[in-house]
Amino acid sequence: MQKRKFTTPFWWMLVLGIIACTISTGILYFLVAKGYPMSWLTRLSLFYLPVIMFVEAVMYWTIRKRINYRRDAWNHLLLFTGAYVLNYIVRILLSALIILHSPAAMRMALYMRIANYGQLYLFWGLVIVAHVFFARVLIKAFAKPPVEEVVESGNLLDDVLD
Repeated sequence: MQKRKFTTPFWWMLVLGIIACTISTGILYFLVAKGYPMSWLTRLSLFYLPVIMFVEAVMYWTIRKRINYRRDAWNHLLLFTGAYVLNYIVRILLSALIILHSPAAMRMALYMRIANYGQLYLFWGLVIVAHVFFARVLIKAFAKPPVEEVVESGNLLDDVLD
């Protein structure tokens, strides 16, 4: 019996990479249009997440027939997508909450800095946990299948009688 291919992670990461690339291109276009001075390193830093997503999509395409434990692949996809989406949602919600409920400008700057650190830790924590699951998917995909031991019967005539 041939094993079914599991291509969902490939398509998921490809679509997520295209969305991330579109967002990064829009940000780069906006910053260049406003005349924001940027070095080449700043411009490249906008595209490290889309590149990671495309590389992971290629890796998932490579191992599509070998994925035995789909739960690890799903955990990687959901945590990585959650980190990427939550990054924007948390930024919007915390900024709105701090702006609406902070009376002093100095206190607002302090709260924004604390919120930025919280958002940073949440994002990178989820990305690290997601990539632990991705590493597990890769390790299990490239592991040798267990060798089944042949059980020898103790009686020599059992082979003749069968």
